[in-house]
Amino acid sequence: TLPVPMKIGAFQGKIIGQLMKLTDSRVKLVNEGLQGVKVLKYYAWDVAYADKVTEARNLELAQVRKQAWSQAVSSAFASFSPILMGMLMLVVEYFVNPDNFTAANVYAALALINVVRMPMIMLPLGIMAVITVKTSMMRLQKFLLL
Repeated sequence: TLPVPMKIGAFQGKIIGQLMKLTDSRVKLVNEGLQGVKVLKYYAWDVAYADKVTEARNLELAQVRKQAWSQAVSSAFASFSPILMGMLMLVVEYFVNPDNFTAANVYAALALINVVRMPMIMLPLGIMAVITVKTSMMRLQKFLLL
């Protein structure tokens, strides 16, 4: 189950990078508008400028939605993977060694699955945290090396 959370995490990292770029451009746009608010009002450019900010925000919200969907898929996979792993492990055990497929062995296998269930649920969250830290560190490095 490890490759799937890694792929989802890589996808989320790409989305977060794009989201941060869009957020930066929108914040820059808003900051420029606030700096030149007198000029915007004097020449009646406020409506056109508000449309530009709204367009930038809509692009940003589209990325936020993508990130939310990828997080939902990641969480759903994290919740479902221990159940799927347990079922598959029992099916494989039955076909590989049907003579030893007893209630005691099934109970022991399910107990082992229950032990690794919580780390498997936390794995995508850890991957997401690492990707967020990596993206933030790259942005800080880029900012400090200007």
